[in-house]
Amino acid sequence: MSSFRVLLLWITTSLAMAQVFHPQIPRAWDDREVEGFEVPLAQSDRSPHYLSAAEYYALEVMPIYRGYPVYAPGREPAGYMEGLKQEEPEIVFDPAKLRTREDWIRAGAIVFHAARGYPPNGVARYAEALRALKIPATREGIDPFVQYVVRKKGVVELGVTACANCHTRVLPDGTAIDGAQGNFPIAGRDAWQAINDQRPDRDPPTLNLERKMYGAPWVERPEELYATTAVERIRRLQATQPGVIPREGTSSAFPAHVPSLIGIKDIRYLDATGLTRHRSIADLMRYAIVNQDFFGHGLQMTAHYGDFQPLDIKQ
Repeated sequence: MSSFRVLLLWITTSLAMAQVFHPQIPRAWDDREVEGFEVPLAQSDRSPHYLSAAEYYALEVMPIYRGYPVYAPGREPAGYMEGLKQEEPEIVFDPAKLRTREDWIRAGAIVFHAARGYPPNGVARYAEALRALKIPATREGIDPFVQYVVRKKGVVELGVTACANCHTRVLPDGTAIDGAQGNFPIAGRDAWQAINDQRPDRDPPTLNLERKMYGAPWVERPEELYATTAVERIRRLQATQPGVIPREGTSSAFPAHVPSLIGIKDIRYLDATGLTRHRSIADLMRYAIVNQDFFGHGLQMTAHYGDFQPLDIKQ
């Protein structure tokens, strides 16, 4: 082999090796770091205390299955749902298969759109919601906020509570922008569902959810934070516009705007309330864990706020 060919082979091999990306992934749930990544509440003894690192890393890892588009009414291709029922379940996130920086970026997009919850009868109920609500769709007729998922062959489920559910915006021309302030009508959907589900035996669980999400029994008038009747809950939800959402840590009476994630690398405090420090990528990982890791509701439900734990309130 000539010297030129040896040199060319060496250069090619070196370039290929240089393309392999080895990210330095910090340990996200570190007991000492978790203690300081949120700004203390005004009543500091009520600041959240989360589960320990040992408890967190003992939790089962949720697999991420391939997601399929959800179409607006009248836009679904012929035979689409029957075709999905023939698909095999496929896990699409596997860190062991990520080699390049581009691989990791694509994997991040998968995680951003990945479902955390699968509501019973979700496909049929969401089809009704799509007909009843003005949910924006892309120019291709795709609803970018949720996905269909096949976890068992022959069974198509609706996957919800992804990051994309709150942080995707569909522009008037049908362009979907990942990471922007979302315009999915979350409160409107919940109002529609509450109206359709109204029955005497449903009211207590509905109102218990209000207290679970927004309860803060240590404040002077805690009842102002959550609705105490089903009618009031529906009224509050109907008054909440897309881009604004009542969620954990806020109130159904005082919902927070959904912040944009664009440029998040340079933002030093996270969330609409700014209570979460963003000192490093590890803090961003902790923020995602706190907000999305526990059945789509985040670790706020399992945290202790003094002697109060939202999870204690029965659904």
